[in-house]
Amino acid sequence: MKPLFTLLLFALLFSCTEKTKKAEIIAKHIKLEKGDLKLPNYEALLDLNLVLEAPKPGEWLYDHYEKGQSYGDYIKSNPVAPFEDIKTIYIQPIGEFTDWEQKVINWNTEYIELFFNLKTIQLPPISEKSIPKSKQRIYYGNEQLDATYIINTMLPKKNLKTVL
Repeated sequence: MKPLFTLLLFALLFSCTEKTKKAEIIAKHIKLEKGDLKLPNYEALLDLNLVLEAPKPGEWLYDHYEKGQSYGDYIKSNPVAPFEDIKTIYIQPIGEFTDWEQKVINWNTEYIELFFNLKTIQLPPISEKSIPKSKQRIYYGNEQLDATYIINTMLPKKNLKTVL
């Protein structure tokens, strides 16, 4: 079983006609024992941490400076992660949607469930009129809603259990 799994893994990684450096680095650091896929050696994966090119006009960072975040800073921020008591993702549409837009939301909900392997529930849409004007703004010609207000004030009223 182990040789077959290893063969399938390498076939998957190198099935493209052109081997990429990233695929080679990843394959070099994956460890298989007793037929189980083990986590890679994360320190060795530092080879994949490429320095970003200078932002180009039209890209977010060209107009908006961001300090960046190290992996250590990310871990210190106590990121949300699934646990035994947190195992559902809720999608909260805001506004009115055409049939086509609703299909796109449905497809994204399905994708999120498959990608994160967590139950994902799409809540009924809420009206943007339910969000106070003080929590809305127009920025670069686009309407923006205060996500912090929505997450901390509106969603808790729904009394959702096991929320991620």
